[in-house]
Amino acid sequence: MIRDLHPHTRPQRTRDPKDVSSQARELGYEPSDWPVGLIFRSAPALALLLGVALGAGWLAISMLKPDRPAAGAQGTVAETPPPPRLQPHPARDLARNFEGQDRNLRQAPVSVERAMDQVAAQGWREDRPAKREGR
Repeated sequence: MIRDLHPHTRPQRTRDPKDVSSQARELGYEPSDWPVGLIFRSAPALALLLGVALGAGWLAISMLKPDRPAAGAQGTVAETPPPPRLQPHPARDLARNFEGQDRNLRQAPVSVERAMDQVAAQGWREDRPAKREGR
């Protein structure tokens, strides 16, 4: 407790709560300190309550967990999609697609090789002077 430092000062706290004036009580004077012993005795109960809450949470989560493994665990197993298969031979289909693209490029009005030769001879658009319309 705080004691008088000088004879003319009033103590802020006292050992006897009856010595506290009514004006100090109205302002929120605390007539006694917190019971520290009770706080320390209730700490194990708080720790036990926390353990029970964590155990209940773990139990609830384990009961709600699905029976199948997570998506990351299934990544190691090769799965085939269910029938009907939309593309039974993807490598052959991809090769056929590339052949078709090559055929279309060769049948164009100007072949790719010839177009590259023309660009090399004439220069790219930014290199050539711009044609003005109407003249």
